Amino acid sequence: MGSSHFATTGAVAVTPSQLGLSSAPSVLNVGLPVGHTARDWRRLLVEEVFPRVDAFKPDMIFVSAGFDAHAKDLLNHGYGVLREEDYGWGTGCLLRIANRRCRGRLVSVLEGGYTVQGGAASAFARSALAHVNALASGVARGYDAEQEAALFRSEEATLLENKKAEAEAAEAKRNADSESKSESLGSGAGSKRALDRDSGVVQEAGGRSSKRRRRGEKPVDYVALNAAMDAETGASAKAAKMEDDE
Repeated sequence: MGSSHFATTGAVAVTPSQLGLSSAPSVLNVGLPVGHTARDWRRLLVEEVFPRVDAFKPDMIFVSAGFDAHAKDLLNHGYGVLREEDYGWGTGCLLRIANRRCRGRLVSVLEGGYTVQGGAASAFARSALAHVNALASGVARGYDAEQEAALFRSEEATLLENKKAEAEAAEAKRNADSESKSESLGSGAGSKRALDRDSGVVQEAGGRSSKRRRRGEKPVDYVALNAAMDAETGASAKAAKMEDDE
């Protein structure tokens, strides 16, 4: 088969005759645009890749286990979005195909994964662990493309419902906070008006305050008030003088 084993031979521009083959090689190239999500990656595998692998009826499955598409792997420059649970999920799917088509014969060979800082807690170590745990899980059931697709659609629907519920809850909280703030402002204004009434201060148009007499109160006689204050001051002065004389 020669070069037909390599992924680049599956490019659309390459024809079987250019490879010296009588028919197209069993190579499937798939790609994802910038900004894709882990769910997009899973959907592509469920809808395009795994059904083709299953239909090929392999005698043995060889896995090139690379983990450099992890979201924390620095070498992919932010293009990778996968997590260790995604690798574990994909491994489980391949195991089910192996169970159905080739008596569970599957060989995994370690490939990429370059963020090793942190040792056992690194993105590489966590991804490798998820992969090995899936391999060792002893998946019993075989692969069913229709069942896998139905399960994926069910998960998608659940995720959408949860996202919708979260959005509605967030909107309800914003509305409640807004109403609470409005009520608080209204209560504050009412308290201010009550204080103004008690103090006799009335807020006029334009923000000016004026002192108005309460209803039922007598007008103040400022002449008599001044005379009373002068008399009190004179009496105090006279008493002080008498004390000095004594």
